[in-house]
Amino acid sequence: MLISSAYIDLMMSIGILLWSEVTFAGADFGTASRRVLQRIQGQLAVLDRTLVEWQWLERAASRHVTVADCLLWDQLNCAQYVFGGKFSLDATPTLARFYRDCPGREACERLLRAKPCPVTARPREAECVARIHELVASG
Repeated sequence: MLISSAYIDLMMSIGILLWSEVTFAGADFGTASRRVLQRIQGQLAVLDRTLVEWQWLERAASRHVTVADCLLWDQLNCAQYVFGGKFSLDATPTLARFYRDCPGREACERLLRAKPCPVTARPREAECVARIHELVASG
C-alpha cells in the first residue's frame, strides 16, 4: 500500500503535472500546479496517519531499509524540489520525521549528489519547475 501510494499519489501526480503544459496545451498551468500541490498535501495527511498506525518509524529502527522507504523518501524529496517553498511537511509530523531520519536518506542523497537527474526527463524540465515555484507562490 505504501509503495502504491507513493507511486500513484505522489510520483504520477508530479509527473503528469510536469508534462501537462506539453500534453494539455492551453490548460491553466497555474491552477493545475496549485491543485496538484493541494491534492498531494491531502494525500500526505493520509500517509502520515498510515505511518503512525503501522508504527513505521519504530519498526524501521530495527529492520533493513526497504524499497518502500526509498520510494517514499524520494517522492517527498521530489515534491519538495518541484513545489519549492510551498511544499511543507509541517502538517504531517510523522512524515517530516521519516523524511529527516529515514535510514536510507544518506544513500539517496549521496546518489543524487553523484548523479543529479531530472524527475521525468521532460525537455526544459528545470525551467518548468522554476515556473511551478513562481505559480504556486503567487496563488
